[in-house]
Amino acid sequence: MLIAVGVLVMIVGGFFAINSSLYTAKQGAVESGVVHTNVDSTPVATTTKPTDTIPHIPPVLKADEPVACQMDAKICPDGSGVGRTGPTCEFALCPSPTASSSRTTTYLGGTVTTMNVHVSPKAIVSDSRCPQGVACIWAGTVEVRTLLSTQATYGEQSKNGEYVLTLGKPQKFGNYTVTLIGVTPPKSQTAISDSSYRFTFEIVKVTH
Repeated sequence: MLIAVGVLVMIVGGFFAINSSLYTAKQGAVESGVVHTNVDSTPVATTTKPTDTIPHIPPVLKADEPVACQMDAKICPDGSGVGRTGPTCEFALCPSPTASSSRTTTYLGGTVTTMNVHVSPKAIVSDSRCPQGVACIWAGTVEVRTLLSTQATYGEQSKNGEYVLTLGKPQKFGNYTVTLIGVTPPKSQTAISDSSYRFTFEIVKVTH
C-alpha cells in the first residue's frame, strides 16, 4: 500500500513539473518578443518593419558644364538650316531673307548653324591674351581650330574644311567670311578650363 501511494505521488509531481517548465518557456518567449505561440504550441511567424529606403537623387550639372543639344536642324525659308543652341537647346533664329550677316556663340565640341554655315570649334591652339590686371605691351590673341561646313542649297554647293581661326581675323570660306569676334571668359592668372570657353563668331555672306 505504501509503495502504491509513493508511485502516485511521483507521477503527480512529475506532471506539475512538466507543466511548470512549459509555462516558463512560453512566458520567456512572449517577453522576448521573438516567437509567439498559440494554444497548441505551434510557432507563429512574426513580421518586422522594412527598413526605410534612401530616395534616388538625380545628379546636378555644374553651372559651367556645357549642354549637349541634339544635332538636328531646322530648315529656314531661304533654304539654310539652323541648329539648336543655348542652355534650353532651342533652335537659333532663322536669318532674315535680306540679312547679309549673323552672329552666333558656341563652345568647344559644340556646333551652331547660321546662314547655312555650320561652325564647330574643336580645340584651343593658343590663348596669349593679356591677363586682367596685368600691364602688357601686347594684347595677345586666341587661335581656335574650327571645322566649317555648309549644306548644298540652290545655287550653292556643299563645302567643308578645318581652319585655325584667329581672334579678329576674317577667314574666307566659300561664299562667306567667318570671323572669331569674341572669346570668354577673359584671361586671368588662373588657368581656364576648356569647358569654360565660349566663342562668338560672325558669318558674313559675300555678295559679288
